Amino acid sequence: MLKFLEKIKTISTKIYNGLKSLWKKVDSLADQYCPTAIAVVNAIKSFNESSTADVVETIIETVIPGTTDDKIISAVRTFLKEELPKVAEVLGIVNDVAAIESDNAKLVYILSKLNVTSAKGKLYNDIAAKIVSALSDGKLTANECWGIVEYYYEETK
Repeated sequence: MLKFLEKIKTISTKIYNGLKSLWKKVDSLADQYCPTAIAVVNAIKSFNESSTADVVETIIETVIPGTTDDKIISAVRTFLKEELPKVAEVLGIVNDVAAIESDNAKLVYILSKLNVTSAKGKLYNDIAAKIVSALSDGKLTANECWGIVEYYYEETK
């Protein structure tokens, strides 16, 4: 059992250190590009939902003969209406994460934003949060590993 806990400790520490390194790289990119990307996505979203876009669509449909362009424009506008809010939400999360100083707080924030619906997914989300909490000091002790394993056992029996 001790070897198992040591393996969990090693794997968890490697994941934590990898994520910590990734945060540093992503933070600078997010700080630099997220505000502009959010503004662009919101501008496209606003235009797509405006009466001006309706007028432009009507003009294009009238000027270009046939129905192919009508179908394409309709499909594009529908796609934008459905997907741009999702893109804006993700960019907002990335921007929020970049503003958080603590690596542990970043991971906890990301985990809180995941829309986990299945029982198994929620269990894994809880375990990930416990691992992040246990790694807050950069180390994972045998007692912390045991507590995580015990939690998993209790939740799955």
